[in-house]
Amino acid sequence: MIEIGNRPIRIDTGRLILRPLREEDVSETYVNGLNDPLVNEYLVTVKAMRQTLAGVKAFVAHNAADPHGILFGVFPKVTSELIGTVRLHGIEPLHRTATLGVCIFVRAEWAKGYSREALAAISDWAFAHLPVRYLEASCYAENRASLMTFLKAGFDVAARIDDKYLHNGRPAPVLYLKRLVAEDDTREG
Repeated sequence: MIEIGNRPIRIDTGRLILRPLREEDVSETYVNGLNDPLVNEYLVTVKAMRQTLAGVKAFVAHNAADPHGILFGVFPKVTSELIGTVRLHGIEPLHRTATLGVCIFVRAEWAKGYSREALAAISDWAFAHLPVRYLEASCYAENRASLMTFLKAGFDVAARIDDKYLHNGRPAPVLYLKRLVAEDDTREG
């Protein structure tokens, strides 16, 4: 697990608490959300097999032990209930890059801006505390909600790949997005 000093990692935004997910955070709501066809429509590995409580706990434990990533839980301050995750992974110190992915698995919390708020806050935090200068993400081009979320969180479209990836058995274009550390951040890696 990535450690920052002796303090636990916690990011507070106006409406959210973002912290590394723990096995005890995994609930039936989380598992059922991942199995919801509307939630997992664009989550390739999630929808490839039925998710179980044990499997999701194992995924969380694996991420907790990963020295090159953090699986953040997204907790609205008004309820303190886990509604989603942001996975910061593949942290590569040589090139100072990492990858982000987001999933809000409680559909009642969609379209409230939580994904954008979480992505922006975790991106800013990564630039300030980790050897990261470049964040990347990807989404299917037809997933307009995801694309707009990343754009609103400060990402730009870096590339489009046609025909390589399949969605529901058919070739589908994928967009790669990037966000760079602000130019005035002159930290050494």
